[in-house]
Amino acid sequence: MMAAYNNLADPNTNITLLNKMMTLESIVADGDLGLGLVGRTTKFSKKIPLLLKTIAFVQIGIALCLLFSSGMLALSALSLSGISQEASVSVATLSMTLFMGMWWFFIIGGLWFGYWIKMGTVQMVHFTLLIISILVITVLNLSGYP
Repeated sequence: MMAAYNNLADPNTNITLLNKMMTLESIVADGDLGLGLVGRTTKFSKKIPLLLKTIAFVQIGIALCLLFSSGMLALSALSLSGISQEASVSVATLSMTLFMGMWWFFIIGGLWFGYWIKMGTVQMVHFTLLIISILVITVLNLSGYP
């Protein structure tokens, strides 16, 4: 939810980063590294604000799924409802898979535009969140159901 809020409250930061990545601005300016990727520059820079709003909308949807599944996990753990642990873990796994898929999408999109060459810190955020999602899915599914 925080990522979506940041995208909506301070859109210029991520619009700038998306524009820099999708136009390969830093690679073109370098004149040496990654020049073979320059043909991948986007011609749709004016649509980047719409892309960011779409990303924020998807992030809100995923955050709501995560919130719902955490509520299900809490209710099943406390035996406050008829929700089984198996069902709550399944919903949480699905929600985390959506979360993981978002970071895969960002990584693959970034790799297409060669963002590892000049935007390593952005790539590290994406990889860190991908790794966290894999670990959470693993931990969720470690225990057997009672």
